[in-house]
Amino acid sequence: MIKYIIASGFSAVMLANLASPALSSEDVAINLNVNPSSNYHRNTTINNLGPTRLVGLAYQGNFKHRGIPSHGGLIRSVMSGKVNAEVLVTAAIAEGRVSPDTLYDKGYLDLVNLRLQSYRNF
Repeated sequence: MIKYIIASGFSAVMLANLASPALSSEDVAINLNVNPSSNYHRNTTINNLGPTRLVGLAYQGNFKHRGIPSHGGLIRSVMSGKVNAEVLVTAAIAEGRVSPDTLYDKGYLDLVNLRLQSYRNF
């Protein structure tokens, strides 16, 4: 019985989250400016994150100061087309999380887009 209550509560929360993009008129401002004093200019070694980890960090809010929202805001931004792989990778480059060459790696970008699109199914 408790399983059913928890499952139905979880389902209600997920449905409410899916309905919110249609009700939201929130604009997302994404800061793609690369600061010359950012980490990748100072460090010779860059932490190259895998696509799954990169999207996970974005979902957790690690790029909020770059204008990429977290949690439900990220899902809404992906659904509206405001956040995609190029936007997320550019923010990660500015943070020194991935190499600047990552922006030209089609395979990596495709995997990031795939992971981002998987959030749409929530």
